[in-house]
Amino acid sequence: DTFTKEIEEPVVDPPIVDPPVPPEPPVEEHNYVYDRSTDTLICADEDCGEAAPEDYTGWAKDSASGKDMYFIGGEYVTEWLTLGDEIYHFDKVTGLMHKLTVLEDVPTTCEEQGYKKVRCECGETKTMDHSKPAGHNNKEVVAEDGSVTYVCTVCGRVSKYDLTFVDVPDDAWFAEYVDYVVQAGLFGGRSAVIFDPDTALTRAELVSVLWRNAGQPDFDNVHTTQFTDCKTNSWYTAAVNWAAKEGIVNGVGEGLFDPDGKITREQIVTILYRYAKYVGMDTSKAVDIDDDFKDASKVSDYAREAMAWAVAEGIIQGDDTAKINPQGNATRAEVAAMMTRFHKLQLSQPEAEPDTGTDPEEGTDPENGNDPETGTDPEEGTDPEESADPEEGTENP
Repeated sequence: DTFTKEIEEPVVDPPIVDPPVPPEPPVEEHNYVYDRSTDTLICADEDCGEAAPEDYTGWAKDSASGKDMYFIGGEYVTEWLTLGDEIYHFDKVTGLMHKLTVLEDVPTTCEEQGYKKVRCECGETKTMDHSKPAGHNNKEVVAEDGSVTYVCTVCGRVSKYDLTFVDVPDDAWFAEYVDYVVQAGLFGGRSAVIFDPDTALTRAELVSVLWRNAGQPDFDNVHTTQFTDCKTNSWYTAAVNWAAKEGIVNGVGEGLFDPDGKITREQIVTILYRYAKYVGMDTSKAVDIDDDFKDASKVSDYAREAMAWAVAEGIIQGDDTAKINPQGNATRAEVAAMMTRFHKLQLSQPEAEPDTGTDPEEGTDPENGNDPETGTDPEEGTDPEESADPEEGTENP
């Protein structure tokens, strides 16, 4: 016998569709007129005659003179008033708007904030700041040969770098490094306008750079900190907590981290060395720094192994007088150069799991009880005879 079996179609629930959002009711616009004799604001439109709310804020006209007035919370303004990019002056008694003469109107540029200066018919003058500068507003331009440049739509600057900063010119030695670390998401500027290349990098800033390079682990660990001089819920809290947990930094002793302290060149390479081991990079390459640099004896004992590795890998270099300047502070531009070299080195090596162990030889300096990465120069100054690598921004005097 044969038979046919009917296969039931599966029941599929209809898709859930959000109910249509009713349109916003149209905003009624009234042409309010202020009657001084009755102290009322009434709409002058035909067939309206509606009174304004008691807390009305907006424009109105004086019924007697026809001059403009402005109300805030139901009271007319009797002083200078800025609305958006415009400035107004109202009579101190009647609230009637005065006529203004523009004396200067300087627009905001990529770098400097503009302003408008006006003189009132009553004799008073007032200066109003325009919007704050926002740096270069770049538009990518691709030439017929495929080359790419970036043209600022505000000032017309043409650059090969897509940077908003006004203090990183194309011909600066550090421009390519700043561009690299910014595009890689390792560095940000002080603002969209300023990168601040010549300012010394701080300990918190360096740790934050490495934290970003690591993928911002434990980004929400900001509510506590083991260091008494570190703020909770700060921009650097998660980074410092992570670096301390992984043994990349230890602090400066007595429960302190010194987040705003300037950082020296030997401290930087020590922290980079620890981080390289943490991510499983090959750190076996080394040179004899005593043979290469006249001031190698000034490299602290804790930093010698790290310095030998960093020099061998080209992360840090000496100057044209064969000095490495280990105790000199490093600027943001210099560290951008070091991080560019380090990041490229990291990308060139096979990926490895982070090593959470800490080399016991990189622990606390038994002679002073401080974290080795902080160095020993109490003034953290730069000896002019120990100028840094000219490629890293410090010229040999």
